[in-house]
Amino acid sequence: MDILDEIRNSIDANKNFEKGIKTKLFELVLIFNDRYPDNLDRLNESIKTVQLGNIGIFYKEDTIVYDSKENAIELCTTKIKDAKNPEDEYDMDHLMMKGILAMITAQDGYYGFNKENKLPALNVGFTEMLACEIVGNNGISDYEEEYIATNLISKIVGEKILIDAYFGNNAELIYQKLLDAEGDSKLTETAMENLNYVYVSKKSGGVHQQTAYADACKMINGIFVNLMAKSDEPKEVIEEMINNYSDIIPKNSKMFTNENFNAGIEGIKPDFDNKINEMLNNKVNTNEHVKAA
Repeated sequence: MDILDEIRNSIDANKNFEKGIKTKLFELVLIFNDRYPDNLDRLNESIKTVQLGNIGIFYKEDTIVYDSKENAIELCTTKIKDAKNPEDEYDMDHLMMKGILAMITAQDGYYGFNKENKLPALNVGFTEMLACEIVGNNGISDYEEEYIATNLISKIVGEKILIDAYFGNNAELIYQKLLDAEGDSKLTETAMENLNYVYVSKKSGGVHQQTAYADACKMINGIFVNLMAKSDEPKEVIEEMINNYSDIIPKNSKMFTNENFNAGIEGIKPDFDNKINEMLNNKVNTNEHVKAA
């Protein structure tokens, strides 16, 4: 029997869902499988008994959580229902796809590449990226900052590495690529620590959170600049890579209501411009020196 037929039967046999939810779940599974086939074995097992639950607004920050121990997709219905304006609403297809992605990649109490809880921010950021790619997002995002930082990192390590790491539960693939790119700068570990701090402390807000995010992005910028400095690609290719990276650098943040906190965020792009221009000038001078010799 085809794996999709098995999953359809498993969903139909699950007594925890109403018919409408069953139809929507299978629809989302089909959409996922069109984009990322051959990743459904774990889902086929867990979806047979998975439950839908509710989490309180103060229990967990996430709007949707997959609890692999209880095999339950938990939604914070308070946050979902409290939207007072259309721009404050969540996209339920997007949320449910994030739950499905967690089920698909769940292993030993974690999902994706967040083994031992070392990369929670990058993990939620890439989950956002995947869910957006697969079904889009016509609602708000709780993790826009993590999404942007992860997108920057994808320009360094390559999206394929992130995909392989996510579905293969292998964070080392990401670390190795970042370490190869950073050279002697020792930026990777501190950048990840800062992003994780932002992720776990979002509810408290404040200048330390904003500073940590700005510093993390600047460190990621530094890793990218080091990668470009070592690149042997033709000039026009390097310029295209720089432009693509520059386009996604955060210029402001929705994390903070106090506009004064955005000063650090607004400094990320000028910091990148200074670093990349210095690198390009050094590259030109080095090449001219080699030609002269």
